[in-house]
Amino acid sequence: MKAYAKLNLYLNVNGRLPDGYHEITTVMQTVSLFDEVSVEKADGISVSIDAPHIPRDERNTAFRAAAGFFKACGIKGGASVKIIKNIPDGAGMAGGSADAAAALIQLNKLYGSPLSKKELLKVAFSVGADVPFCITGGTALCRGKGEIITPLKAIPACAFAIVKPLSPVGTPQAYAEYDRAGGVCPPPDAILEAIKSGNVRKLASGMGNALQKAASNICPQINDETERLKAFGALGAQMTGSGSAVFGVFENAKDAERAAAALKRDNNVTFWALPV
Repeated sequence: MKAYAKLNLYLNVNGRLPDGYHEITTVMQTVSLFDEVSVEKADGISVSIDAPHIPRDERNTAFRAAAGFFKACGIKGGASVKIIKNIPDGAGMAGGSADAAAALIQLNKLYGSPLSKKELLKVAFSVGADVPFCITGGTALCRGKGEIITPLKAIPACAFAIVKPLSPVGTPQAYAEYDRAGGVCPPPDAILEAIKSGNVRKLASGMGNALQKAASNICPQINDETERLKAFGALGAQMTGSGSAVFGVFENAKDAERAAAALKRDNNVTFWALPV
């Protein structure tokens, strides 16, 4: 199964919750960059992955998703999960969350759909805040910790050039720096109206990410790559999630592909992708 990456077209932090997490408002979009996830019935839970630095035990999101699935449906089963990585980690593109979502969807099918969509989303949220969106996909306004999902009209035709700096930025690290340094983002009205009207230029100008200032304090290359994307013709550019990947919006795939190729350097990874 293809486990699609996501981009945050908009992300604002509304405040810190009593449990230490943050309440957010975000517009998320799945894109055509994907990991490959396959699941088979097995004795016990195991995860194999072609990225040696990613853990395969309870620290792995797909492992936790499988454990959560069996606990929720009361089945004494097991799963062998195999993952081929294409989405960079530490990028803010929900690579681990997408893998967990794909594992949950496949497990539910393998075991005869014991969980309803609502129950599956509940298990997904117990694994990570982005996992419920990765199950639903498309374009959505997400609130709360990210689990309150309102599907939106598909965004206007466009393409993305994505640059992932060599240095990752951990989500806890980015939010801790945000609590110290702050960050601003306008209300989501402009981007929601742009999606409604189907205007790609307004979509690009309506973007924003309140975490970019904080993440750039940790990884200054984030701002550098944002400006380079704009210099190569992006209608708008910003960081996705808590970083460190940044993306630019282009009117067509040809321009996005050209920009991604031009921006490739030894200390970054570049992609181009379409909305899905």
